[in-house]
Order: sequence, then structure tokens, then C-alpha cells
Amino acid sequence: PKQQGNNLNLILLVSDTFRADNLECYGSRWVECPNLNRFARECIIFDDAYPEGMPTIPIRRTLVTGRRILPFAYHRQHEPVQLPGWHELYNEDVTLSETLRECGYICALHADIPHLQRPGKNFHRGYHHYEWVRGHEADSYATAPRRMPDFTDLYPASYLQLPQLREGLPRFLNQYTANRRRWLQQGESLVEQTAKNAIRWLKENHRQAPFFLHVEAFDPHEPWDPPRRFLEKYLPNSKGPSWPEPPYQDVPVPEEGVRRLRANYAGEAACLDYWFGQILDTIRQLGLLDNSVIVFLSDHGTLLGEQGQFVKGPERLRTQVTHIPVLLRLPKKERAGQRVAGFAQIPDLLPTLLGRLGLKPPSRVTGADVWPLVAGETRSLREDVVQ
Repeated sequence: PKQQGNNLNLILLVSDTFRADNLECYGSRWVECPNLNRFARECIIFDDAYPEGMPTIPIRRTLVTGRRILPFAYHRQHEPVQLPGWHELYNEDVTLSETLRECGYICALHADIPHLQRPGKNFHRGYHHYEWVRGHEADSYATAPRRMPDFTDLYPASYLQLPQLREGLPRFLNQYTANRRRWLQQGESLVEQTAKNAIRWLKENHRQAPFFLHVEAFDPHEPWDPPRRFLEKYLPNSKGPSWPEPPYQDVPVPEEGVRRLRANYAGEAACLDYWFGQILDTIRQLGLLDNSVIVFLSDHGTLLGEQGQFVKGPERLRTQVTHIPVLLRLPKKERAGQRVAGFAQIPDLLPTLLGRLGLKPPSRVTGADVWPLVAGETRSLREDVVQ
């Protein structure tokens, strides 16, 4: 029989590579995120939230299925990324959108994450409406030129000649720059396009409650190429190479490169904040705050030169990468400002959110509803976390 919940809407806003300490509630001292900071003041704030299984695709699998990452089987993929847990949804998986759809929800997905869109990944399962925005990273969005361009406007020539970079980096930059030329014709950033699509959908469908709106933004994932108006906040009058892609390898980065990379990332985070702020403003204007559960989270963070390293990786599981923001806003600002200690992980979100909608999770879910932490019924659901 179909479940009968409380018919609250669910709005899930997810950012890729957004550090927790970009926000005031997690100790930010340099990134300006006024919109998410304002939103946080109306939310329950989870202090000890972490992903399980990284990066993008394994995390999304745990997010939409509520299943722990372990155990898993590894099968070679027909794509550039070869990582354990990086595979499509299984036929037997039951997703958040499929569960809500069976309960009478209209489900919509707006995303610009390239890995979700790859053939066969099927992360759009269960949605009545889904819309992809393309062009990030090395997505085959534009046709890259056969003859490799000159990239000394992006990096110093000496950096491009480092043995660890001189083969793979130019090939990546060739596709990235071709993509960027194309998507810039549509706006200043790809998150702009994603946010505008989500806003348009909200305006057209907000009366069709209950609904589930899921927004996935790749920003501030690298390449870090923020619009000039956001970069200027952190590096005014910047000149010289633009340093869009941080190194995954342990290579020397000159001081000016470190400054530019950090400013680029901060500009990306500020841009994400602006456009997610536009979505949140639309939610307010449409009168959806008191009949919606709204969540903001990131999948993981990134290193910004700490200990001489950037981005993430198996040997970079440090706080800047693994500690994630999770903000949960309930109707009428219930428990606004409450801080919740105790380990919570991304697989716990599905059962926790369904619980706030008065619904039971699918039987395959292995994550836990963390509401007992919020309600003060226990101090901890688990003594450790797996990453």
C-alpha cells in the first residue's frame, strides 16, 4: 500500500567540493557566503557530518540510496574514472526519488555534474523531470581542436613542462577551454544555468505539492574559473596566468600560483552562494518555507595548499576534505540554530529526511535516521566513521 506522509515538500541543494569552513557557522574567516550564512541561521546545523566513500559517484550513490558504501564490488568502467565504488546504480537499488514518487510526490532533478550524466549511470531514475547542464571539466560538450593551443595564459611555461603534468594536463586543458568557450555563450557560470533552470521549475510547479526538488551543482569543484566579479573579492586586479586547475599530483606550485588558486576557489564558492541564494530567495517569495523541508550539503571539501597539497585523494583524508556542511531547515524554523554533535554520514540523510516527511525508508537502506541525535535521545549513533 502507498505510504501516507505529511505531504511536506523536500528541497535538496547539493554542492560539490564546498568546504564546511566556507560558512560562518563552521568557522569561516575569509570566504563570503552571505546567502548560505543567512540560511544557516534558520537551520539545524550538524557539526560532525562526513561522507562515506569518495568522491563524486560513490557519494551520490550513498546519498540517493541510503546504503553504506561497504561492501562493494569493483568492475572496470567504460569511462576515464577508475575507482572502487564508481559505478551505476544497481537494478535492485531503491532511490529517494523512486520512494517519493511512489508516495505521490512530483520529483525533479537539475544538475550540472558531468559524472552523473555519463551514459549508463542512471542517476536520473525516479524523477518525473530532469534537466542536465553540460560543459564542466573534460565533458565531451564541445569539440576540442586537433592542434593543441598555447596554454601559457593559464600557467607558466615552466609549470606546464613538469614531468608529472606535461602529458595529461594539456590534454585536459584542451577539452576544458573548448567547453568554456561554448558555455560562456549562455552565461557567466554553469551554476547560473542550473540555478535558473531550478528557479523556472519552481515557479511553474510549486503549486503541485508535494514535490521533491533536487539540485546538484558541481561548483566549487575544479576547474576554478570564477566570474571576474567574484574573483575580484579575493584577488583584486589579478594579472598573469589564471591557474584554473589545481594539481592532483604533489608538484611544486609557486607562491603566486597558490594565491591565485585559493582566490579562484573562494570566488567559485562565492558564486555558488550567490546562485543558491537566488534559489532560496525564490523559495521564500513563493511562500514555500512553511511547507518544505530544505537541506544544503556538500559531498566533500578540498585542500587549498595545506601541507603543500591541493584537492582530495586517498592520501588526503584530512579535515578540509572530509568534514562537510549539513544544514537542515524545517518548517516554521523549528529548532533553528540548534547544533547537533555526534557522527552523521551521507547514507544517513535518506532515512533522516524521509522521517521528517512522515515516511519509512526502503528495506535496503543501511544508513540510520539521526533524529535521536537532534532530539537529544542519544549522544552518538556510532563510535566511528568510515571514509
